[in-house]
Amino acid sequence: MPLTLNELETRRSLNLRQLLTRSTRAVNERIVAALRARGFPDARVAHAAVLANLALGGSTATEIARRALLPKQAVSKMILELEGCGYLERSQHDSDGRAIVVRFTRRGRKLMTATFDVIFAIEDAAQVRLGA
Repeated sequence: MPLTLNELETRRSLNLRQLLTRSTRAVNERIVAALRARGFPDARVAHAAVLANLALGGSTATEIARRALLPKQAVSKMILELEGCGYLERSQHDSDGRAIVVRFTRRGRKLMTATFDVIFAIEDAAQVRLGA
């Protein structure tokens, strides 16, 4: 017997993809709240797409966009916002004069250190609750 529309909606809202998406959003919101409490009041959930995909040694906007699975235009806009907050800086690529490399500033490295601390604490709490 086929499922009713209500049964399909219930199953759809509880499928693994939906649960993982909600879990990711909840973790990102916890990270941002903790970062704000640690002195980064301009931290936003949307920043995670760029920050999590920027290599610690620097990346181009194209590389970040590819890793984040986002359009380059959206990533470029977020890079400008993060640069305005003082977290990122842009400079010419060492070997390709046409390319721009995005790197963390000193403040950006402090943000990332704080982010790692928060993530490790969240992971430790999850491991206690869920097991290894």
